[in-house]
Amino acid sequence: MENNHYIEELWAMIMNNQIVHQYGTIYDMKKELHKQFPADKELIATAYDRVHRELVGK
Repeated sequence: MENNHYIEELWAMIMNNQIVHQYGTIYDMKKELHKQFPADKELIATAYDRVHRELVGK
């Protein structure tokens, strides 16, 4: 999968308020995605970092 796919998925879940109900935090979501898609660990980590920076503003 492309990195953009994970970024879009993360933002869609955040905007739909799904992360809290399914995972608790976006970090918990990242850990679960790593388990489900071990071959994409680097892409998931990059997407998480990008979305996290945008949310936090750093």
